Amino acid sequence: MSYCKEPQSGLWLEYDDSAVSVVTAEDVSRVQAYALFYERKGQMAIKDREEWSLIASEPSIHEPKVWIPRVWFNNWLTMSNPGPIDNKSWLCPHGSLPPEKHVDPLHLVQSIPLSVYEHFINKYGLVPGRSVVETCNVCLICKEEQVLLDHRRKREESDIQSLDTSSLPEGEFWYLINAEWLFEWGQFKSGLGPPPGPISNDKLIQSDDRPRPNLVRGIFHTVLINCSILTINRHSL
Repeated sequence: MSYCKEPQSGLWLEYDDSAVSVVTAEDVSRVQAYALFYERKGQMAIKDREEWSLIASEPSIHEPKVWIPRVWFNNWLTMSNPGPIDNKSWLCPHGSLPPEKHVDPLHLVQSIPLSVYEHFINKYGLVPGRSVVETCNVCLICKEEQVLLDHRRKREESDIQSLDTSSLPEGEFWYLINAEWLFEWGQFKSGLGPPPGPISNDKLIQSDDRPRPNLVRGIFHTVLINCSILTINRHSL
């Protein structure tokens, strides 16, 4: 059930599935609402005249344009104080657009005249980092790094598949490896995460450097210990 005020007549209407009926404002005020929707009356309600004139005016063809996060611009359209502009939220460490975000960049960024940008900075501030972003191009450095990582993923997966085995020759043995690290490597192999750091088996080893008791293949269900058996024999490492 929902209630809505009809703008032309000013009447409050009650919507109950397909049934619609007229109710009084007093009836609506007694309802315990869990979601409220308001309509703003006029654009000047939360934006001063100077800002709107800057946005609405036609900038000179010689005036440069810059890029800002679209989420910030949308917040500015709907909020009285959108906070400082954060250009780092959509840029890579090299100051350009990451390759994975370049599929449809217009969903991420908004182009505005430089004079408007400077006005926004003076009024709302800027998160420390990249200030003016004049282009919205994919980062060639990140793109090259992504290609190298893709090659590394395929190479490591191929290497592991060639070494993995369910049996060992006589005189060889298994190595234990932390399941948390193995999961991170699996995420990296699938393209869902960065390369894992160095292997640490501290959670699997006792103070005397012997494996902890009751370790099982797969995930060991305790808060402190997760373990797995990596099926690579000692001569393969």
